[in-house]
Amino acid sequence: YSVRGNFGFKINPRLNSQLIVGLTRADNQQGQRFYSNNYNVNNFQNTPFGGTRQHSSFYLINAFDSSNFLGLASKLRNRNITDNYSASLTTNYDILPGLRYTLQGSAISQGTIRDYFKPSNIDAVAASIGASQPSYAESDRGVYNTYLVSNTLNYSKLFETKSGNK
Repeated sequence: YSVRGNFGFKINPRLNSQLIVGLTRADNQQGQRFYSNNYNVNNFQNTPFGGTRQHSSFYLINAFDSSNFLGLASKLRNRNITDNYSASLTTNYDILPGLRYTLQGSAISQGTIRDYFKPSNIDAVAASIGASQPSYAESDRGVYNTYLVSNTLNYSKLFETKSGNK
């Protein structure tokens, strides 16, 4: 999901402010469960790619790899979540004609969660010939924050020459 709000406030003729707020969550998990609950192995329209719209590296893959790409490997556990939060505030104050003070502040926070587990017996073909791979697990967490504060004083004046050039 994603939510964003842009708000502008004119407090008086010399003072105005803008506020921007954004919230986003992305849950990127492997599999076709987001496309359809009714899966027919011969119906590739329920997946994000099919025979006419996929990269050439996905052609002629074996049944196990196909199951992995399509999310049919039920023993895989894959959680990949990213949360983004952002807020920005700008305030402008016209002190005199042509003289403006601007205060800007923003904060951005990104949090990530990644859990992945693949058991050793997931590849039935490899297990049947005794070449199964060891189990694999990964877990990562992170929070990254960025802050900005800016104060600016600007002066602008229009100069005209005697001939009327600006």
